[in-house]
Amino acid sequence: MLEHVAVAVLGMDDEDRICYWGPGAQRLFGYEAGDVLSKPAAALFPAAPVDGTSAAERLAERGRTLGYWRVRMPALHQDGTVFDCGFRVFPVTGDQGRTVIVGLASRGDELDRVKTNLAFLDALFETCPIGLVMLDEDLRYVHLNQALADMDGIPIEDHIGRSMEDFMITSDGGEYQRMLHTVADGGSPW
Repeated sequence: MLEHVAVAVLGMDDEDRICYWGPGAQRLFGYEAGDVLSKPAAALFPAAPVDGTSAAERLAERGRTLGYWRVRMPALHQDGTVFDCGFRVFPVTGDQGRTVIVGLASRGDELDRVKTNLAFLDALFETCPIGLVMLDEDLRYVHLNQALADMDGIPIEDHIGRSMEDFMITSDGGEYQRMLHTVADGGSPW
């Protein structure tokens, strides 16, 4: 999923100030690191609701008390626009016992797009009568459908992690594998 959705990484200290600002955070929120480091994380969110608790305080508190928390909430870009943002927060404790709440953030519309694509892909793999396989960069099986497993006569789980060479015999002198490596290395269709 990280290949398809930009993820911003930021950190909040015990006083809910920004103590880490990754390059993705700069792209997502629009602020340079120097503009936000040591500043209240509340600046990344629209004004606090009536009870006065800022979204940053809620994120940090949930990260500290629950150990991991996932939520979607409005966030504020430097240019003043408000956007839907998905957050995952969790505590990380350093050598000296200091805890930082790490936040992973992504645009909500990008998360929705990837979820839709994944749901479609799952449905395709579950219902397609043609053998389908998804290989990693080393041409190892990471996902396949039952139709392909039936063709091979080997259960799906016995494919996962194994090389396509373990199942496919070709007489092309390795040309098919070279083509697949070209796709994997270049990231473009062939």
